[in-house]
Amino acid sequence: MTGTVKATLASGLYDASTGGWLKPGMTATATQPGGAGPADPTPSGIFNLGFRFTEPVLKMNTPPDTAQADALAAHTPTTFAHDIDLDAVRAGAVRSTVPTSGLMIRLYPSRIDLGGGFDPAFPEERGQLQPYAVYVPTSGATAHAHPLLLSMHSNGQHYWQYDGTKILSELGEAHDTVVLSPLGRGHNGWYIDSSEDDVFEAWNDVARHVRLDPDRTAVSGYSMGGYGTYRLGGEYPDLFGKAFSVVGPPGKMIWIPPAAPTDGIQTLTNLWLENNRNLPYLNMNQTTDELVPLPGPLTQNIGDPALGTTSFEQLGYRYRWLLFQGGEHYTLAALGYDFPVAAAFLADTSVDRDPAHVTYAAVPGADNVGYGLVHDHAYWVSGVTLADLSAGPGAKGVVDARSEAFGTGDPVSTPEQSAGVMGVGSAGLPYEEVGRTWGPAPATPVANTLDLTMTNLSTTTVQLDRARLTATGTPLTVKATSDRAASLVLRGALPAAATVTRDGTPVAATVADGALSVPISQGAHAYQIRSTATATATMTTTATNKPTTTRKKTAARHSGTRRPTATTVAAPTRSLAATGLASGLPALAAVVIGAGLVARRRKVRG
Repeated sequence: MTGTVKATLASGLYDASTGGWLKPGMTATATQPGGAGPADPTPSGIFNLGFRFTEPVLKMNTPPDTAQADALAAHTPTTFAHDIDLDAVRAGAVRSTVPTSGLMIRLYPSRIDLGGGFDPAFPEERGQLQPYAVYVPTSGATAHAHPLLLSMHSNGQHYWQYDGTKILSELGEAHDTVVLSPLGRGHNGWYIDSSEDDVFEAWNDVARHVRLDPDRTAVSGYSMGGYGTYRLGGEYPDLFGKAFSVVGPPGKMIWIPPAAPTDGIQTLTNLWLENNRNLPYLNMNQTTDELVPLPGPLTQNIGDPALGTTSFEQLGYRYRWLLFQGGEHYTLAALGYDFPVAAAFLADTSVDRDPAHVTYAAVPGADNVGYGLVHDHAYWVSGVTLADLSAGPGAKGVVDARSEAFGTGDPVSTPEQSAGVMGVGSAGLPYEEVGRTWGPAPATPVANTLDLTMTNLSTTTVQLDRARLTATGTPLTVKATSDRAASLVLRGALPAAATVTRDGTPVAATVADGALSVPISQGAHAYQIRSTATATATMTTTATNKPTTTRKKTAARHSGTRRPTATTVAAPTRSLAATGLASGLPALAAVVIGAGLVARRRKVRG
């Protein structure tokens, strides 16, 4: 056969008894699919059609199978018939209709097998082939490395929510930025567990096909996607340079402090808000939002110390909070996601991989070990492990670490307050804005010193080289404060032998798996790790020859003229990689109090 033939590509289930399509019934059974109904009592049995090059994927909130649905309902599958050039096929011609730029719908093969099919209960999309939307600027996928904007959808929405919107033109094309919108395994996963995993798997798939610049990555989202921004931004602050949340609740569903969020204290991003020390935020909320009551966002941004919570304002972190007067949950979406202020905010996104000062709060209740989602590390701090879990799902432990080797102190944090209008003419929405900016980091004396505070922790790990510290030359000093006995694990280039003292008194340290473990006592103490030319190893070993940590206090006392004899530890020489409070803002507070909000406890839909 030569010339051109017209072909239709269709898929469905095979009926062995007829040799044709297995026709759906009213409800699914073990041997027959469901799907028949009043609108189509006798469906053809075709589930999917190929060659759909004219699907309307450029429209906001338009499913990418809209045209297919119409063709299947009308029993006209040949709508998408496509010409096949047999002569070109025989000649081995290579032609592709896969675009290299613009908006695309892609599928990736997930590492997780949840059994396949669709389930009304989350996770809804259980198959291993998972979809996502990605916008690639017209400069092309591989011309150079692009910034990435992770743009997460709302509750009740899907990965096509932002198709054809200003997010793609203002935040994508104008900034030469790739925009990724993952499904999250369904419309209401809240970017937790399998939904969180889907974000990273989709991100990984984009990176396989598009050149990305990992140092220019931002995270954003509307409503549930705004919650995802708080959640993933706080859990993985070293992956992002900017965060932009629109009408996002700080906890899953409703959060009216001091009560826990509707779906549990372990979903409350305020618990790990301090992790955002090096990640600036732009947040937007409505005073009369019926789905995200104002007390939650107010506490997250400005705060109330009497509630036992924290806030961007109380922490002195960089943030901008735009509070819109009036309107409801979807008012800002009605602008077509046209946020010029966000375009300016995201323009200079830059990830700080190794900051001088790191704060990280671990909340094991937010982990999912089965999916490999353990949130215990950021920057050059890892293995943040709690000592006491008796507080239940909301139990947390915090490490605060600053390396004096950078020669910089904490920048001065300055409050800001302004007002503006978003939108044009009568459609413009007025807002009040508060926030904080940082000045330049002040210069401080460079020292091989780590300032460390540990709260409710049994152990934490520091990667020395990324913190610009060394244990092989100049003695390493650790100024540690802890509320209990704990262990500090040092990784990186270690000396062949070292001595460790606490306040000048020798302590027994432990070497295991290429790391030096220093026992930290309760209270404030100064530790010194000194490389020695000759030494003998001091460690406790078990019957299996695996070293264990020794936390033994010494009662030795030394006079001021006598140098103590420190415990000596032998270690491998190889280097191993490890994975200002503000004013009360009385003017804005008056606006909030005057709003007279009556919080309604209802399920969030946006």
